[in-house]
Amino acid sequence: MAIEFELFLETRLTPRHIFELILNSTSVNARIEPSDKGEVFICIDESELTMRVFAPESVRHHILEQSLAVRPTVCVLFRFEKFGDTEVQKTKMLRLSFELLERVPGNVALLFNGEIVWFLRRDGELILNKNVRVWDSHLDLLTLAYEMRDIPAL
Repeated sequence: MAIEFELFLETRLTPRHIFELILNSTSVNARIEPSDKGEVFICIDESELTMRVFAPESVRHHILEQSLAVRPTVCVLFRFEKFGDTEVQKTKMLRLSFELLERVPGNVALLFNGEIVWFLRRDGELILNKNVRVWDSHLDLLTLAYEMRDIPAL
């Protein structure tokens, strides 16, 4: 089973604009893959980290709005290659997520497997889930102000 993360963004930017930001990122060296699902943009990084950018389904939209007060308009799905170096893929995913936090205003949530919130930005306040063990080795990637708090699973 693949490891998946979803970065939900509440923004006026379209999925295409977010995709272009990803492609222009210094963290990503990717190739573009065609999609047969309409406005879904896909790229695969050299580390085999796959990123899909699309408008989230209304069911997910409702769950995030009720649980986290985030009304996502764009989702970036990160899928790790199961035979790839997961630590490299995780670092790239976090670096890119933090770059998007700096460049895209609005509420944001990063979820692991659709239920564990790794971080949440709401009303300009960035909260890192203190129960996620990754922060000890990856906080140096983050340049924004943040607080560490418990964020319950969805």
